[in-house]
Amino acid sequence: MNKILFILFFISISNNYFQTFNATNISRDKYLYLLSPQGTESFDAHEDIIISWDSFNIDKIDISISNDGTNWIAIISNYPTSNNNYFLSCDSIKVNNFLLRITDSNDNTIFDQTNFYIQLLMPQSNLKTIAKNELVKNITIPIFKIMPLGDSITDGYLLPISSNERDGYRKHLQEIIINNGLLFDFVGSVESGTFIDKQHEGHGGWHARHWYPNFKYDMNSHINLFLNLNNPDIILLHIGTNDIGEYYDNRNDNNIDTTVSDVSDLIDSIYVFNPEIKIILAKIINRTDDINSNINESITTSQYNNALFNMILARQEYGTKLFIVDQESALNYPSDLSDGVHPNQSGYDKMAKVWFDGIIKILPKLDAKIFLEGTYIDQTNLNFQLNLSGAIPFAQPFNNFPWNFSGTELAQNIPNNIVDWVLVSLRSETSASSEVAKRAGFLRNDGKIVDLDGTSPLAFVVENGDYYVVVEHRNHLSVMSSSKITFSWLN
Repeated sequence: MNKILFILFFISISNNYFQTFNATNISRDKYLYLLSPQGTESFDAHEDIIISWDSFNIDKIDISISNDGTNWIAIISNYPTSNNNYFLSCDSIKVNNFLLRITDSNDNTIFDQTNFYIQLLMPQSNLKTIAKNELVKNITIPIFKIMPLGDSITDGYLLPISSNERDGYRKHLQEIIINNGLLFDFVGSVESGTFIDKQHEGHGGWHARHWYPNFKYDMNSHINLFLNLNNPDIILLHIGTNDIGEYYDNRNDNNIDTTVSDVSDLIDSIYVFNPEIKIILAKIINRTDDINSNINESITTSQYNNALFNMILARQEYGTKLFIVDQESALNYPSDLSDGVHPNQSGYDKMAKVWFDGIIKILPKLDAKIFLEGTYIDQTNLNFQLNLSGAIPFAQPFNNFPWNFSGTELAQNIPNNIVDWVLVSLRSETSASSEVAKRAGFLRNDGKIVDLDGTSPLAFVVENGDYYVVVEHRNHLSVMSSSKITFSWLN
């Protein structure tokens, strides 16, 4: 970051991860195992759900659904197991969220079912779609796109299940982004949540790639489709929970090494598509151990996260465009989990803060000092009498004449060493019409312009390039840098 000095003058936000053989669904001479769906998936109202299974010495099965886990509604009876799958039309389902069960037609003690709910998505309202489009069309500066990528934790699966929820970490992350006066567009082929900008690529039940025996729902084979659909600038990647949830199966040749290798391949595919994408990879959240499993999944998750970290250290060819954040340590266990695997809303909110800190890390930043004549003591110290008197507002104060700034900056608190708000804009040329970015930030008593946390340099969502910097204050004349300053991502 280039440093500049100003002087202003005084003027007055699995899936069935624990899918195991039920105690009654396997014996010495027969078994029945539900392969898909796994639970936590979302399906559109007119979509077909492919139900697939693995069985031995069972001729026919019954398929049923339940919205409470107690009362089961038959979908079809005496269906031949030799077909290996059944297409269930969502049009025939009258509930928004349901469990699915397959049962031996001749012995109802042999069955398997999803441990987590499947969600049936209702058609999105025109009002919300229009609002999303208007948000994009009314912005004249470049909009940078964030693609949340992963499984049902990215989707926002939450118990108790509700067709109107699945905000996950994404809603609170959007709130933090807005309150900091930043502009991003969440992108993805899936929509879920109670807020407008709710697009993502969170797919319940999906693995990195390497899963026996169902290879349909894996991220590696779909990543090019998602990249072409969304062309993201930043990817928030949280993957591996479902892979670990299947390690117990002795038919599965997956393990920590293969999953980490699959994630590494996924990263390579992203950078083949666009070497400028910024990937923020997560050490995934932990879980409570699955007592029905023959492995300790909590310990295994920590081991997987350590292996992920070591893999990232070895991938130096991608430089600072690829780094890892620690979501595992962000949550308390089990108090931040809703079901032993997925976060509750408190857990999701903690995830949002970790993602935001990762995003801030890679944004272009301004390293600058200014000295206001009205507060000037010396070149290392400004007085902060406004702060001591409680006269500094929590919301940016430039929303009226002559600034008419519509920024959404909202501080959670005013740090003790803050002098006042300042308004900073970047211009490609000297004229006001060439403005490409503008944010309100804080002036600290040592003269530094800082972000709303009171310590970090002020960050901007802007293309790499050279810009004139303009600083404004409520009681001083504005000033512009005499030359352009270089701004670049990942400083």
